[in-house]
Amino acid sequence: MRITFTNYRKSAMRHTFGVVVLTLCMSLLHHRAEASDEGVMFFALGVSTHLPSTDYVNRGLGGDFTMGGRVGRHVFGLDVDIEAMGHCRKDIYTHKGDIYAGERITANGATLFYGKQARKVGIFELTPYVGLGARCYFGGVRDEKYIDDDDETTAVHKTGASLGLGLMAEIPIYANKWDSQHALCIKPYFCITEYGKQLKLVPSFNLTIQWNFMFD
Repeated sequence: MRITFTNYRKSAMRHTFGVVVLTLCMSLLHHRAEASDEGVMFFALGVSTHLPSTDYVNRGLGGDFTMGGRVGRHVFGLDVDIEAMGHCRKDIYTHKGDIYAGERITANGATLFYGKQARKVGIFELTPYVGLGARCYFGGVRDEKYIDDDDETTAVHKTGASLGLGLMAEIPIYANKWDSQHALCIKPYFCITEYGKQLKLVPSFNLTIQWNFMFD
């Protein structure tokens, strides 16, 4: 296996942050004194950064959407993010074409997550969570043998399975008469994605800031 890095300092910083998040998550799992058994649903919209440690793509900035539920201390759901990555830095080869250096690409991610509310620290309500999903670098043009007459600009993609660990840090804002609650949520998330040949294992760090809307 091979893990590619942009440079030592950046990769060391991101791995250090990942270790910090992991340590924090593990230390918080059994300390929340109050938890409601009532189930709630929630939706969240926000902005997200994608910072991969690889020589092939740049960092990206985009949008994030989350939907899920809470039962007692348990939190689960689906998180989807899309970031514009600027230009590809090195050629990326796929089974249906290539993403060439200099071409514009995007990064997409979809993650199923599960977490457990831990404790309240100051104004923050903390929930460590684990995620399992996929990430994709999307761009380029298909090889001629895969191009239809009406589909000459169909982009190709490099996709891999990812496993990660994160922390939801929520700041409750207000509740209204319709039994809905609102919160500002800051989510650091560290993951490793296996892209197979060429890219191999790529660690990345995502930071998302969302507005959460919860209702019974």
